[in-house]
Amino acid sequence: MMDLKAPLSVIESARRNVVEVLRGELNTLVVFQAFISIPIILFASQILEWLKIPLVHLTVFRYAVFGAAFHVFLLFANTVILYFDLPRLVARHYLLFFILSGVGAWVTVNLDSSYHGLGYSVAALVALVVSCLSLNRVLRDATSSILLRQPLNPSPYRAIDFERVSLG
Repeated sequence: MMDLKAPLSVIESARRNVVEVLRGELNTLVVFQAFISIPIILFASQILEWLKIPLVHLTVFRYAVFGAAFHVFLLFANTVILYFDLPRLVARHYLLFFILSGVGAWVTVNLDSSYHGLGYSVAALVALVVSCLSLNRVLRDATSSILLRQPLNPSPYRAIDFERVSLG
């Protein structure tokens, strides 16, 4: 537990520690996601045959796996941003994802079937990049944003407890 009146060096050290922990957790997530996604992509044709899905859907399936992997990282980045109480920023990221996914679906449906599903993957990738850039900014500016949220002049007066006030 940090002292409420800790010096800036202690606060900055804690911020750096948070960044290091997040990097370690992200590395674990990357390894775990790669452990799942790479074999699924490599054995996609066998998986589709086993599920009795026509192989014409192979590219859609692979795009979906890539998109799902990007989406997992998008969720991770935005969950961390939410810890810093920035729900509007996260809402903008998901609005971007929603719009890009819809536009991408509309565009790719009108193209050859080998492009179906690409809209979702591209939308997830673009939203992920934007979210990661925002997360980097949030983590970089965490100390100053925390300090700026503190009251500059705390009131020396206590709030009146009206239940204890007697008028008679």
